[in-house]
Amino acid sequence: MKISDQQLSAFIDNELSASEAEAVRSAIAEDETLCDRLAALSMVDHYVKQAAEEATRQPMPDRITALFEEPAEQPSSKVVAFPAGARRHRVFSGLALAASVALIALVGVKIAPVGESNANDQWAAVSDVLDTQLSGGVYQAGGQVVRPQLAFYNHQGQFCRQLERETSGNREALIACKTNDQWQIKAQQPIEADATNGGEYQTASAGKPLTSKLDEMIEGAPLNRTQEQQAIENQWLNNVTQGVDNE
Repeated sequence: MKISDQQLSAFIDNELSASEAEAVRSAIAEDETLCDRLAALSMVDHYVKQAAEEATRQPMPDRITALFEEPAEQPSSKVVAFPAGARRHRVFSGLALAASVALIALVGVKIAPVGESNANDQWAAVSDVLDTQLSGGVYQAGGQVVRPQLAFYNHQGQFCRQLERETSGNREALIACKTNDQWQIKAQQPIEADATNGGEYQTASAGKPLTSKLDEMIEGAPLNRTQEQQAIENQWLNNVTQGVDNE
């Protein structure tokens, strides 16, 4: 949805209907440049109003007062009423930057830093693999290599998965559990490349990745392939797989 400066100005002045205002908020949430434009318009409007208030506190010159007392015989010019948005046409980047923080609160939009946003996108890609793929495979996910290794129940009855993730030359072992319909990282450990072993990766500490943490968290035996498939089909929502015998 394309939002014009006139619509943003009307949004600032609370001149939009409830549905139109909600449409503007949604557009701002999807396009960070709209927040900058809104910030600039709001700040310029502030200074316009401030200047107007200063002007009204000054006595009106006699030559201006006379114009209201004596009707003009012929209008010398045509008065054009500009919409509120026209006052704000000239904006400065410095004003936009200064107002951005305040306007985030105004429109109710939280904009994550770029690094945080990228990390969230990467984990969303990993979560999709955990939701849909069996252990033992190697999967590409948003520029990452994901290797699910096993699935299990923790002591709280939640589904958990042990996996490895490789991205940008870095590799790590993870344990993630399904909490509130989201895969949340519960433990992680870097896996370092061993220059003395042909560049093969090995964990930063002795033994298999996160072995002690896995032993601490797991309840019973890991899920077998049939149980994992059932969990995937049920979107990892409940413990229906506990009734299936291990292969």
